[in-house]
Amino acid sequence: MTSSKNPVREFIEILQRIRTGHENLKVSSGIPGFIPGTGERVDAFSTALPWESATPDGLFTLKGDKPENPEGLGFAIEIFPQTGVTSEMEKTLIGLAAPLEAGSVLSITAFASSAVRGIAELMVPEARVPDGFPPLSPEAEGIIDTATNWAAENLVKGAVEQLTPQAPVYPRHWRVWLTVVVPTTKPDDEEVREKVLTARRAISAVLEQAGLFMGVWDADVLVGTASEILNPQLVRSGDFVRPSANPFEPPSVQVMKADTEVTVEKHRIRFETLDRKSAVHAVGLGVEHYGGHISLALTSQMLGELGRGGHQIPCPFLFTSIIAVLDSASERVKAEGHRMRALQMSHTPVSQISPWYPEKARQWTIAVNSFQTEGGIARVAHQYLLLAPAGLEAEAVHAAQSIARKAGMDVRRTTCLHAQALMGALPMCAGPLLVEDMKRSFRIQRRTLATGVCGSPVMTEWQGTPIRDDRDRRTPLLTLVGRRGQIMHVDPFANASGNYSVTIVGKPGSGKSVVMNQLAFSCLAQGGLVWIIDVGRSYEKTCAVLDGAFLVFDKEHVWDLNPFAILEALAGDDRSEGIESVVSILGELVSPGRPLPDLERSVLIQLTASAAQMAAMQGRLATLADLDALLAERAVHDRRLDDLRMQLEPYLNGPLARWFDGSGRPIDFSSRLTVLELEGLSAHPALRQAVLMTLMLWIEKTMSLDRRTVKLVLIDEAWDLMGSGHSGKFIASGFRRARKHKGGFVVATQSLADFFKSETAEAAWSCADTRIYLRQDAECLSSLEAKGQLATDPWFRAALPSLTTVRGAWSEMIVKVGDAPPAIGRLVLDRFMQVLYSSLPAEVSAVNAWREAGATMAASVSAVANGAFEPTPEALAALNRNQESDR
Repeated sequence: MTSSKNPVREFIEILQRIRTGHENLKVSSGIPGFIPGTGERVDAFSTALPWESATPDGLFTLKGDKPENPEGLGFAIEIFPQTGVTSEMEKTLIGLAAPLEAGSVLSITAFASSAVRGIAELMVPEARVPDGFPPLSPEAEGIIDTATNWAAENLVKGAVEQLTPQAPVYPRHWRVWLTVVVPTTKPDDEEVREKVLTARRAISAVLEQAGLFMGVWDADVLVGTASEILNPQLVRSGDFVRPSANPFEPPSVQVMKADTEVTVEKHRIRFETLDRKSAVHAVGLGVEHYGGHISLALTSQMLGELGRGGHQIPCPFLFTSIIAVLDSASERVKAEGHRMRALQMSHTPVSQISPWYPEKARQWTIAVNSFQTEGGIARVAHQYLLLAPAGLEAEAVHAAQSIARKAGMDVRRTTCLHAQALMGALPMCAGPLLVEDMKRSFRIQRRTLATGVCGSPVMTEWQGTPIRDDRDRRTPLLTLVGRRGQIMHVDPFANASGNYSVTIVGKPGSGKSVVMNQLAFSCLAQGGLVWIIDVGRSYEKTCAVLDGAFLVFDKEHVWDLNPFAILEALAGDDRSEGIESVVSILGELVSPGRPLPDLERSVLIQLTASAAQMAAMQGRLATLADLDALLAERAVHDRRLDDLRMQLEPYLNGPLARWFDGSGRPIDFSSRLTVLELEGLSAHPALRQAVLMTLMLWIEKTMSLDRRTVKLVLIDEAWDLMGSGHSGKFIASGFRRARKHKGGFVVATQSLADFFKSETAEAAWSCADTRIYLRQDAECLSSLEAKGQLATDPWFRAALPSLTTVRGAWSEMIVKVGDAPPAIGRLVLDRFMQVLYSSLPAEVSAVNAWREAGATMAASVSAVANGAFEPTPEALAALNRNQESDR
């Protein structure tokens, strides 16, 4: 029989007897059983924590009711959070308890942490490494560095206070872990330890099979995690410093900060420091009613809504499934006995009056059958532990109850038992001794093991793309916040299984341009190169702000686009591909809108190679005139080639010849940011298409100079640039070759339907491994569905119409990178970016006023973003001090 004296019960009894004093653990006089004058002093919360010691192999000795009577051995495994589950995964996870002996306790906890600084600061790039390309100007570097710092701080701030009350979003970092406590009085016995390690290996194998295993905890992870949970007021105030474990002391004495005061009350546990400004209330809520069949997907709804608009619990919290393993043979005998008795009574006259016995017979039949398919019977409990700021406790409790109610669950406060809920949420504190306490308070009940396992919170949100192969940390180009708060770092260059290209679709006002600007900003921040091909001067301000090169293509600004220049210095397969590309450009000029016939294309390939070779022998570049001369010789005997010459004539002697005869201005890609504005060519679709293809080749040639630097080519309003032509193969090969040079194309358009209007657009769509979907018109989606052009995935069909945009707050989008599952994220704009791109007269004038007063662009935007619209003498003095310290 389990001793009535165990650490948890002793802790609760002490809390009920303790008198209020200056110690950092105290109980208010409202606790039932408080007897003034007979209290016992406790100097530290750590005396109630069970972690006695840790070993290098990841086993933890847990103390019991007496020093000579430990509770057992424990271990913890970090779980990789999932975004989707299958019935096969649920069947696999039933096996988690199989390696454990009766009396063991298995817990799975999801933690919505607000300690996001570490993950948010990944937005701030590492020092840029020289790569042979000209660096950004100091002004541009200042803007980019300030912008990334503002973005990171905005997420950190948003984790503890609401930034946009009209559209709440709380950045979080979701973690999930599994802990096991195996009862033993001999934790140092090698045979016992090997038995526990064997069980851990078996459980790890089950998690591996389900794609959930991340790693085994050591003392550092335990101390850091427990310290964050037990000092929530420091996390909220920004003063929390994650500790590292001291191997010479018990982990239990290393988790509490010396200035943290803990007060256990009837309705909460209060954590605070001396200033009382950031008090946090820990509130336990237990699940008292289950609405029907429990599944991993249903349990995930307890963590927050994923539907339109989303609904989060407005504070950090932990949701835990506690499973106490029972003796399978004994439980099977008991269940069979109850079932037989209920079946017998269901055939008596009593059952004619009341359905009680038939219902019991049905329930016990389920229990008996569970030993075949659901792991049998266990003691199971589910609970929340909310870590709510003092002023948000009621709101947080209401939100949790509302979210649970929609999932069919009824959750209630654990009145007077919040200490028990706290211990149940802490890693490896839910052991046999706590289970005994929970039984006495009716907080853990017999249910099928499947109820506990399938009620585990392993589905949270997508964690973002992994680390690139050549880096040791994440390098996001886009950072989003999920509907449940998870910070998602998106990096197309981390797609190991495909290319780095991106397609973006979003109706006007959905935030498409903001996404494009963010990708450009982040690429430049990482020391990359960016080219933007646009129609309509949408990126002129971006170019000016970042001191880029703005190249206009129109009749007043003619550039040298001689396609033969691409062939310089190419050899082997690269030269063959180059010749194919040149012929594709020529085909766009002479045969816009339709493919070249096989004969004409074959002849052009031969003659292009010959013209290039002959000119090279003369020490010069070939031109279209050289090609025409060779065509003329062949055209004597073939009318089709003569027609080809006629179609090429406007680009040889007509008004468009200046673009190809070498007299135009040379293309200069020496800037890290180059905007190529093609609106001036709208009257000549064929020329514009050829220019686009030529520019892509010039860009690719620049890309090839270095394979370490990331490079992006952004093509906005692609529906206009790709609405005609036959350059599908050209686009496909360009996307493929860009990957070799660590480059990617980003193609954006207003409607998903635009990618099915031409071969070129469809090629861009099919060749991009990263796809970003913003808000779309319902009519467009209906049309695509009717034509069979919309993805058949039920989740995607439901998610796409649910996307929303809240002006001044965030834009929602679905992101899919490579083989990773799709996810919904929100691009949350900080005030710096809002002011930087603002067109509001008051903000534009204020930024200009600061600039005229001598401030840098970055400092001017920061000042206005902070609310300083006028450069007063005091503000200028502070600015000068800051700029001096920066220098």
